Amino acid sequence: MFSTKRLGLLLAALLAATMSFGIITSGAWFTDSDTVAVTATSGEIDIEANPVSFSVDDLMPGTWSAPQEITVYNTANSTTAVKYRITADPGTESVAGFFDALQVRIVQMHCGSSSPANTPVEGALSALSATNADSTHPTGLPINWTHCYDVSFGLLSTAGNVFQDQTATFDLVIDATQPENPGFSE
Repeated sequence: MFSTKRLGLLLAALLAATMSFGIITSGAWFTDSDTVAVTATSGEIDIEANPVSFSVDDLMPGTWSAPQEITVYNTANSTTAVKYRITADPGTESVAGFFDALQVRIVQMHCGSSSPANTPVEGALSALSATNADSTHPTGLPINWTHCYDVSFGLLSTAGNVFQDQTATFDLVIDATQPENPGFSE
C-alpha cells in the first residue's frame, strides 16, 4: 500500500500535471481590441457660367458679331481645381443647316482687361471644343478663380440667301471634371 507521504507526493504531482495541461490547452490569453472611426466624404465640383443667356442679332455672311463676355467660375463649393471644355449643343429649335453655317471665335481674356490671355479658338460652331488646357491654368482652374472669355459668332462667307432671316437656338456647354480625369465622358 501507499504511504501517506507517497500518496501526497503522487497527488501533488498529478495536480501539477493537470494544472499545466489545463493552462497549456485552455487558450487562456490576455487580449484587447480598439477601433478607429472613419468617415469618408466625396469632393464636389461646382462651376458657374455667366451670363445665363444672350442673343446675337443681324449676322451677315463673312462678318463677326461684337464679342460677348462669358465667365467660367470654379466656386468656393468646389473642393478641387477643375479642367473644363466648352462645346456647342444645337438643341432642337434650329433651322436645318443654319447651325452648321455658324462660326465661333473664343478668346480667353485677362479678366477685367482687354488683353488676350491666349490664342483664339476659331472655327465651325458645330465642331467647337475649347478646353482650359488652352488657357493660363492648364493644370486646372483653381477654387475661387474665374476665367473670362470673349465669344463672337459669325456666318460663313459662303452662306447664301437660304440663310436670310433664320434662327438658331443652341447652348454653349461647359463640362467640368477633376484634372486627373483623362477625358470628359465620366
